[in-house]
Amino acid sequence: MAVNTSVLKAQDFLKSDQGKLVLMLVLILLLAASAFFITMRLTTPKATRVISKPVDKPVEIPPTTKPPTATEEEKKSDTFEIYQSKDPFEPLIVQQPAVPAQPGVTTPGDITTPAVPVSNKNQITLLEVFTEDNIKYASVQVGSTVYKVKEGEAFASNYKLVSIGSDTVTILYGDDSATLKIGETIYK
Repeated sequence: MAVNTSVLKAQDFLKSDQGKLVLMLVLILLLAASAFFITMRLTTPKATRVISKPVDKPVEIPPTTKPPTATEEEKKSDTFEIYQSKDPFEPLIVQQPAVPAQPGVTTPGDITTPAVPVSNKNQITLLEVFTEDNIKYASVQVGSTVYKVKEGEAFASNYKLVSIGSDTVTILYGDDSATLKIGETIYK
């Protein structure tokens, strides 16, 4: 009976300490690989089979909310959002030429209005600084409403007049403050 010499060499190698170590490493690698593949198989989500049927007629989904009315839209635009985004390319202060409010009619301190009609409700314009009964006041227009404001007073529910100078005012708007000269407009 002829015994293959390579088989005998393999058997001798496996009986040696070095052969036992190699055999143990191979078995550990096989166990680790099989554990990895079993774990991957169990944790991978299974694909589900989707069966689609053609729709005979389109289905209309009723709206869940009613559209806002005109008064609701006006209320939304009148409210102030402290953290509203700003356009970095839009100037905060725009110098506009002063014109009389109505030709031929003078008001205390000749209140002026911007030459451009105000359409933005977040537009703030300093119209005039004047003194009445030894108290300094400023006429400030927010949107289309003009407010007579003294120093330290809140107005238009979102702004506070911090200080009044001879022809300037400083207005606090949330955490932002702005200084306006007569005739200047800022957009918030």
